[in-house]
Amino acid sequence: MKIDLSNEDLFNENVIEFDKKVNFVYGKNGTGKSTITNLLQKQYENNEKYDIRIFQGFDILIGKNENLNCITLSNENSKINKEIEKKESLILENQKKIEEINKKINNPLNNEKNLFSMKEERIAEFKKQKIYIDNALKRFASEIKGCSYKIHEGNKYDINDIKNDIKNMGNNCLLSEYEIDKFNNILKLEKKNLNEIYETPINIIQISNEVEQILKDRVKPQKIISKLNNDPKKSNFAKYGLDIHKVGEKCGFCGSIITADILNELENYFSGTEIKQFENKIEDKCKELEGYKKILESINIDLNNLYTDKNKRVQEIDKKINEKKLYYINLLEKYIQKLKKKRSELFDEIELDLPELLNEDKKLSDYIAEYNKLVREHNSNDLLKIKKEAREKIRYNEIKKYLDGFKYGVEIEKMNNLEYHKKNVEEDYFNKEEARKKLMGEIDNFKKDIINLKNRMKNVEKAVNNINKKLRTFVSFELSLYNENEQKERAFYRVKCLRSSKYRSVKELSTGEKNIIAFLYFIEQFKDIEREVPGSIRVMVFDDPMSSNDDTKQYLIINDLQRIMRKIEREDDKKLIILTHNCHFYLNVKHDRKYEDDKLEYINDNKISKFIKLISDGKKTNIEYVKKREDDFTTSYDLLWKELGNLYNNNASSDILYNPMRRILETYIKFNCLDQGGFYENSPFFKKACDVNSHSIDDFEHDLSGISKIELINDFKSCLEKNHGEKHFKEYSKKYKIHP
Repeated sequence: MKIDLSNEDLFNENVIEFDKKVNFVYGKNGTGKSTITNLLQKQYENNEKYDIRIFQGFDILIGKNENLNCITLSNENSKINKEIEKKESLILENQKKIEEINKKINNPLNNEKNLFSMKEERIAEFKKQKIYIDNALKRFASEIKGCSYKIHEGNKYDINDIKNDIKNMGNNCLLSEYEIDKFNNILKLEKKNLNEIYETPINIIQISNEVEQILKDRVKPQKIISKLNNDPKKSNFAKYGLDIHKVGEKCGFCGSIITADILNELENYFSGTEIKQFENKIEDKCKELEGYKKILESINIDLNNLYTDKNKRVQEIDKKINEKKLYYINLLEKYIQKLKKKRSELFDEIELDLPELLNEDKKLSDYIAEYNKLVREHNSNDLLKIKKEAREKIRYNEIKKYLDGFKYGVEIEKMNNLEYHKKNVEEDYFNKEEARKKLMGEIDNFKKDIINLKNRMKNVEKAVNNINKKLRTFVSFELSLYNENEQKERAFYRVKCLRSSKYRSVKELSTGEKNIIAFLYFIEQFKDIEREVPGSIRVMVFDDPMSSNDDTKQYLIINDLQRIMRKIEREDDKKLIILTHNCHFYLNVKHDRKYEDDKLEYINDNKISKFIKLISDGKKTNIEYVKKREDDFTTSYDLLWKELGNLYNNNASSDILYNPMRRILETYIKFNCLDQGGFYENSPFFKKACDVNSHSIDDFEHDLSGISKIELINDFKSCLEKNHGEKHFKEYSKKYKIHP
């Protein structure tokens, strides 16, 4: 846990940390211990993680009543009684509220109206409408299950199935007559793979170009007949005459007798290599076109076994293919006729006028490729899945028609409105029940609080008994309950002398005696009081517990604190912070505690403590975290040298250095059994200091204003050197960096 010091002018640092289970803070008076305690209480006042309990002396915990000659402990029974009465009053208030709630949520008598009856009425109305709808759905589910053609999966179809269908089918599920026929046909189908159409190599554009070229070509005979004069018409006429006449016949055109010489001459004329090759080319092209015709005539689409959802598109493709097929067949027939004509008119150029081919939007092969793709999809489709989807579509269609006739949407809306009103009433009823449970829970807590409060009244006596056990060892008195106070408005205790059994006057209690009683009572109280926030970390803070105590009582306090430390080491939910200005107490209470830099593996982290020193330079307080044993002081005398070094090296004024130097020299003189007058014989300044014992406001002759701290340290050094303390000064000045 951390304390924010940023708004405090007393400190040079902004934050102080208490991150160990046991934390020690040592500082002289005026270094800010009480400020830290107050900030600790203020900054963690409403913190749920930490439960802070602070011991700051007897003023808060004990008081005295001189009329009764008694002391009072802070746990006052009158205050507890008032708290008990308040809790009992709250119980009565809650009970009245519970009675009012019961009138609303309990079953009323004589048919009265209340929240309970309203809730039952809304529930009944909702149930009636729900049963009405469910019965209608059950009847139709039975119809679907018993229909002549099966439109559901499995042997079961009930209200849960129809509700699931209503949830999944959507709004657009009514089918056209065409769709109903299509899905019914799918249900009748058996699994059958279709064959793809052979992709014909026919390229009608290329064929047209080739035919056109043949029709445009002309042949030249190898031998020239003068009578023909290279006239294509005469050549064609002669070729035709050669084909129809024989030797000795009259010419059908001129009437002349056909001689063998004339026929031989014509045969030689028309039997040339080029003419023969051209005739063969025409013949081959005609055969090729006849083959294409057969391929086209063999193209057929099977529409009867197609169950793909692209059925309509297949029909369109079939129509287009038939149109293209017929068109191509007619076109090829025309080409064949043109080629045959060319055969008889080898020497003429024949025109082929087919401009519509240039505007063809889609080829036959494109339609065939699209059909084959659909066939492949068809063959890869799961018929069972397709039938299931078809069955589902038909079922959804039937359900939709039934729901529309039943006015399902209207009835559902009516049921939803009834449910809405039912839920509102149920929510109101539930809130009233919860309020009642909360009130009853509060009553239970109030009763527990009352028990705890009564126990706290008893715990004062228990705590005093424990205090007396510890006091007997160290003091000559004990606390005795004052029995004359019958009302017991306060826990009054008298101080009883153990030697004489007489009661001492409370006026005779010293500050130290009151402090030890308060200290022991604080510890007892800490054990019994419950945490303000359950599960929080309980923090015990002791702000200078050694105030005004003699050595015997100091031993008691140190012993109890060390016992608490050992207990805290074993518990995860406690933390201890001790602040003091008493060096002797600091050295004894931290005895055997481990520092952060102790590296021994067997040391549990819970045994490692945080050591913090508050060191003032006369202006502000520095916070020093001591992590190593060698950086801490081991005796009160060592502390005086450390204080002197800190003041010297932090620009403290000369008059502040004087006090630790005087105390060092006094200790040195006593420890070495030296004569004080002889010790200061050659140092009149320090002799004057010893005579007055302290620099005080009435010491007008003693003025340090013109003495620098180096001069002061040199005088201090001179005193020691002249009394065989040269080595002593050298060791401590080196350790704490005091170099004049």
